[in-house]
Amino acid sequence: MDRRYARLILNIVIPAVEILLVCLLGAKLLKFFMPFVIRLLKRLIPYKRLLLSKDGYIIPVDDKYFRIDSKCMGFKYGGSITCIGMVTNLIGEDFNPTDNDYVFEKIQFSAHEALRGLLPIKEKNLCVIHPIAIYYGE
Repeated sequence: MDRRYARLILNIVIPAVEILLVCLLGAKLLKFFMPFVIRLLKRLIPYKRLLLSKDGYIIPVDDKYFRIDSKCMGFKYGGSITCIGMVTNLIGEDFNPTDNDYVFEKIQFSAHEALRGLLPIKEKNLCVIHPIAIYYGE
């Protein structure tokens, strides 16, 4: 009978302690690991700025080709943006590596899956478009 009570108490105490530790230490752990996550994202994505569309397009933007300061663009030119460019990469579930012999293909696929999981886009497949022209308006 004592084992039943001990097991019942442990089944209640252990999850309660875990929840308490997550509540107390969660913010500190997040604060500790956040610089590592940001550094990883900067190495994974070689561009400082990206345009993301809700339709599943990622458009890397290079600051040196803008006529105005890129920090003020969202403030000055709010609204819709039209981009003309070429598709340079496809990222998604449909592009799973088929050959198990190529290690680099698996690494690239894993990096793409991590990127797809981090971006706030709900599409299964993403297109990376390198812009030729970007203009505001329809």
